[in-house]
Amino acid sequence: MKKTPVIVTGLAAALVLGGSSSAFAMSSAVDVTVYGKTSSVRLLSGTVADVLAGQGVEVRPTDIVTPSLDSPASAETHIVVTQQRPVTLVVNGLASTKLTTAKTVGEVLAAEDLPDDAQIAQAADTKLAGGGTTIDVTTPKNITFVGQLGSTTIRVPEATVADAAAAHLLDVQPTDRYYDATSGAPIDGSTAFGDGSTVRIERVRTSDATQTQPIDFATSTQDDPELAAGTTEVRTQGVKGTKDVVTRTTTVDGVVSGQEVASETVTKEPVAEVVAKGTKKATATPAATEAPATADDASTAGTPSSSPSSSASSAPSTDQSGSAQGDVTTCKASHYGRGDGTDGGPTASGERFNADAMTAAHKTLPLGTRIKVTNPASGKSVVVRINDRGPYVGGRCLDLSAGAFDAIGDTGNGVMTVQFQVVG
Repeated sequence: MKKTPVIVTGLAAALVLGGSSSAFAMSSAVDVTVYGKTSSVRLLSGTVADVLAGQGVEVRPTDIVTPSLDSPASAETHIVVTQQRPVTLVVNGLASTKLTTAKTVGEVLAAEDLPDDAQIAQAADTKLAGGGTTIDVTTPKNITFVGQLGSTTIRVPEATVADAAAAHLLDVQPTDRYYDATSGAPIDGSTAFGDGSTVRIERVRTSDATQTQPIDFATSTQDDPELAAGTTEVRTQGVKGTKDVVTRTTTVDGVVSGQEVASETVTKEPVAEVVAKGTKKATATPAATEAPATADDASTAGTPSSSPSSSASSAPSTDQSGSAQGDVTTCKASHYGRGDGTDGGPTASGERFNADAMTAAHKTLPLGTRIKVTNPASGKSVVVRINDRGPYVGGRCLDLSAGAFDAIGDTGNGVMTVQFQVVG
């Protein structure tokens, strides 16, 4: 720490320097300048160091003393102590530190070989601090950018590639990427560049698009002992949900380079469908009791019976297992077999028609095809087998047996809207 020089004069000087009144009479004066302040002091003898010590001046290792501390002091000697201050000069990000006798930023820079368009962070008259001063200097450099929008060479004061691009180019974003135009090596945007550098810029952009998509509902099946075996009933109708899907598209210099799902947000939860499956076994029908034979019966003895009831009972049953496949067809369905004289009669398949069997007539489906028929109004379904042709009334696509119609609807209605799918 610098001490204020103490200038000792008169009798006090003689006492401080250890001389007597006779020595004082024989002494001479010497000028001492410390950090720009000059005083004249009496000199008895000794070196420059002795004179400064006698004045209470503490010389720092960085100070410049003229003449040197070990030089003899005389009346002709002018002792000068000059302070040196540490200064760090940062030019385009490169720092160097030195000691200087300059007192201001301008005096420091006057000794440097800097271009006229150099930009200085501090004012020229800023005084240097005793503990050290950092001076930031930026010298403009030439840089060439090439890319999607062509090529341009500019002289810029910015120190880094990204700062220069952002300040002087059009349509620059933080997502853009930089490469050495010669080697192709990637360059970090915060990298300082040299004068005459050529940099290739890739303009990387992302955009989001939102699309609403359906969410399928789940289906669960529950056994119902109160529902006839082979039939099903929808207890809770399934409802699809929705979700908003955000798709992010990335382009490089205007060309799509990739897409990804950025997020999914459920906007409506799906409702699960609950289907009841009947497990109730059908009650056995008591066997019919034959009436005693009559004379008329005897006349037909040995002739095979062709009554409708006997023919109908021999019709094969329809398997209710399997899953529906393919497109769903919606149409009007009628019924036949009760009170119309068709029960027990022939069908297109060759078998006898049974109004209580799970069968149906269709114009074109192959005979023997099984289809699942659902009544949307009740949610009930039944699997029927196509064994006949028809109906031939406009607006209808199925003619169900009375038993099949009863399984999912009310035959008293005559016609109902149904949906059907082929069963695999």
